[in-house]
Order: sequence, then structure tokens, then C-alpha cells
Amino acid sequence: MHDLPTEEALRRVASVSLGRLVYFARALPAVWPTTHLVDGELIVVLAHRDSALCRGLRGSTIGEYVIAYEVDIFNGHLHTGWCVVVTGPVRFINEEEVENRVDLDALRSRIPDWADAEDIALLGIRAEVVTGYELGTDSDVGELTSTA
Repeated sequence: MHDLPTEEALRRVASVSLGRLVYFARALPAVWPTTHLVDGELIVVLAHRDSALCRGLRGSTIGEYVIAYEVDIFNGHLHTGWCVVVTGPVRFINEEEVENRVDLDALRSRIPDWADAEDIALLGIRAEVVTGYELGTDSDVGELTSTA
């Protein structure tokens, strides 16, 4: 296993569409799968407006609600893959903040059929701490499938 440089770790996050939000709900850790796009060092994710994360965020001061976002690809048979964890403050963002830099239509197209688009919030996670690891060799990575 070896560390990934920050730039490479963020490139890998951008190369896949699913990850996991890691936050606290009622003082307990919670993990929620969601979709994302990367805008420089801002990870743009979708969340349900009435989720515990959004409720907690509405009740916090800007910059004090810190979460993690984890993305990985592993091959359990070969014991190869990579994992990136981005940690930083999260906040609600509006489309104008990112519309010229990311494909919001692509992000919206990932909203599940059962979800009402009006109930979805855009959140931005500022990548203050980026930790990435890779298992195996570069030639193994092409054979991996996402587990997110």
C-alpha cells in the first residue's frame, strides 16, 4: 500500500461518480452513499433536503460542520484498488457558484427516479484534508470495479 499525492487523489475522486458521505446524526456516525462532481478542491454532492446531514447543517455556523467523503475502487479477489477520503467543512451551495465549471446536468441525471429533484440539495465539501491510498500495482487498477 502506498500514499497518493493530493492532486492524484482528487483526480481519482473525479474519475468515478459515487462515494459515501460520513457525518454525525444524533451523535452517532452515519454513512450515506451519494453521487458527486469535483470542482477543483470542492466536492459537490447531492443530499436530501430533509436528511439528518442537511438538518444539522442548517443548525450550524458556516464552517463548523465538518464531514468526510470517501470514494474507492477495490477488487476483492486481487486485493488491489484505491481509497480516497476528503475531509473538510460542508455548506449548502447554489448552482450559480459552480454552473460554469461543472456539468450540473450530469449531476442531476444521477438523481434516482424515486427522488423528487425539488427535495435535493447541493452541498459543497471543501477538501481541506485529502488522504489517498493505493493497493497493488498500476497495471492492476484497470481491472477494478467500483464498490461505492
